[in-house]
Amino acid sequence: MSNPRIAEVFANMSKFYSLWNSFRFSESLEISDTLFNQALKFSSQISPKFNFDLSQLREQINTIKELSQGNKNYLLLNFYFTAERYERNYQHDIAALLYYRTLESIFGTILGDCADGFNTSQPNYSLFKMENQELLIKFTEAHKQAYESSSEQERLPDKLAMFDAFCLVKALKHPLSEQLKAGRIAHIAQVRNNSIYAHGSGPLTEKSITDMRKLASETLEIYLTIKKLNSISIERKKFEFIKLNTKFDATKDNTHE
Repeated sequence: MSNPRIAEVFANMSKFYSLWNSFRFSESLEISDTLFNQALKFSSQISPKFNFDLSQLREQINTIKELSQGNKNYLLLNFYFTAERYERNYQHDIAALLYYRTLESIFGTILGDCADGFNTSQPNYSLFKMENQELLIKFTEAHKQAYESSSEQERLPDKLAMFDAFCLVKALKHPLSEQLKAGRIAHIAQVRNNSIYAHGSGPLTEKSITDMRKLASETLEIYLTIKKLNSISIERKKFEFIKLNTKFDATKDNTHE
């Protein structure tokens, strides 16, 4: 580019998004004010050449603030939109892990809402307003909906994986679990386990990643509806990185658009 100021703004924006994409939210936040002030200062030089939405950048800086502060709903939305981004770049196995993480976060957040302080990594089942034996029976029933041959469990798990977390959500009769089939959740857990980044030895197929995206998307939409939050389509602008496109001039041969 002939204008070094524009190049500097876009270099900083690339760094802002690179840090965000690496989940380094606090570092991304540190450079956000400088980035926005640069973009605002040189907007008159940027706008004639590039389609650039300054208001979207301002909204995304608010998003990175929420992420750096650990806002749970923003974090799970970020898992989903980051998964989409990796999928678009054909990095399917990383996308699969992030779609899986989206589901895991939704179920974990619900359990935390049901019992303040509940942690799926170190579950304290006494936090729920239900006797452990009754909870175990209902948890086992949820398991059997996916695995008919599942044997009776003697105790609740010491650590909850994604499918186990769903079974516990179902045992607690949370409305989200009534709209999802246990067998479908179990299938996606198995798909994820087959990934080379989990316990498998090969890459995921295109169908597998599509199935994972569909389940993550549907589950997220149900969750957002129950929580009376905005839909995925409304939230998208807050999380989807700005694409830089040059403005097309019909009077010139603009082949680098």
